[in-house]
Amino acid sequence: MSLARLGALTLFLAILIGGGIFLTNKLVGSAWTVGGGPVEGNISTDPAFILIVDLPETTSNQQSLEKQIATAILDNFHQRGLKPKPGMRYRIEATVTRDEGPELSIPLDGRPIKMPSEKLVCTLTLKFKDKILYEKSKDILADQSTMMYLAGKKPGTFTDEFEKLLWKNVVPQFQALAEGAPTSH
Repeated sequence: MSLARLGALTLFLAILIGGGIFLTNKLVGSAWTVGGGPVEGNISTDPAFILIVDLPETTSNQQSLEKQIATAILDNFHQRGLKPKPGMRYRIEATVTRDEGPELSIPLDGRPIKMPSEKLVCTLTLKFKDKILYEKSKDILADQSTMMYLAGKKPGTFTDEFEKLLWKNVVPQFQALAEGAPTSH
């Protein structure tokens, strides 16, 4: 092999290795790596977690509620020492969905009236890559005595009062769900 060919081969390998190192460094901070890069909707204040809060509707205080849920979950995880290994990221999904609750019998004017109810379902999922490490749901629904109390209030206020009653328990439910997440993975 001639010296010119050896020099060209060495130059080619140097460019190939340098390009590989350059690409690897670029990919380390991208979405192609484990938990790397920015994620749309991530409201986590801790770089070890991607935290997505998904609420069923847009309200004026939705951002405030999302931040309260995120803070409750992250504070609980920090207090309990739940975190991924260095260089890795966990994905936390906190989802609230609406669902049909049990039918309740409410006495109005001395007669029982069947009334449908609604519930909120809070689901907390902790993932690493595509593997679900923890997933649990809890329901928030009003009991019959509360429904009777709300039905007896000023006419026209039932729906607003019912919504407030359900949504005031969302953050405590996520605190309770976060408590159940195992600290060792």
